[in-house]
Amino acid sequence: MEDQYAHYEEIEAYLEGQLKDGALQAFEARMNAEPELAREVLLHRELRQALSEQKTMGLEDTLLSIRKERQAQQPQARMRRLPTRLRLIAAAISFLAIVGLAYLLWPASEASLMATYYEPYPLYLNTRSADAAPDSGEASVRSEQLEAASVQYQSGNYAAALPAFQALINSTDQNAPYHFYAGICQLELGRPLEAAIHLEAAAARQDAQFTQPATWYLALAYLQQGKKSDARAVLEKVAREEGDYSQPAGQLLKELD
Repeated sequence: MEDQYAHYEEIEAYLEGQLKDGALQAFEARMNAEPELAREVLLHRELRQALSEQKTMGLEDTLLSIRKERQAQQPQARMRRLPTRLRLIAAAISFLAIVGLAYLLWPASEASLMATYYEPYPLYLNTRSADAAPDSGEASVRSEQLEAASVQYQSGNYAAALPAFQALINSTDQNAPYHFYAGICQLELGRPLEAAIHLEAAAARQDAQFTQPATWYLALAYLQQGKKSDARAVLEKVAREEGDYSQPAGQLLKELD
């Protein structure tokens, strides 16, 4: 029981940004190595967001109740004589509602920005294996996997495309494109943490075709996770480089300010 409690505390500390330096690096390394831990962290994040939404609805109900109670306590004649006071009370309640909702919904604004700038990347893959002999059995198997992944991806069936791309990742060292498209599939499936792992790998391989797109989508994955500082650092890098994503990266940076 104590181990489970410590595990819970560690996840909560990570989500609240309390892990620093070596502790943060060690925890993120564990998430990369342990898919079950990564899924548990994502579940904790989703639960926190759900609780935040619940609190928001509760705040609205409370404010509405207070307003109705105040109105019921005011005699009708007094209400007619003091319209200014009533307007001030209503303005104060509205101000509290706005401040409270802005505070509770602040993390969601980053996710909404991600949704505004996100669109799935088109499929640009050669169905012929690049690093196996054309007539080899290895090339034949890989071509079949790639064709299956491509068909599912283009049809929007990202859940079916994902395992095919993951198989391709394990079949070759030249796997930047497969990491990239696996990351897009994870984003489409609402798994930004897992998406970031694949997109970081794709960007690190310095593939001429996929490095900048991978970096751009990595920033969006960070944004969806609520990692605003990480997203900003990646976006600044994209904005400095010439390419298709430099302009949208600059625009998104302005909206983050």
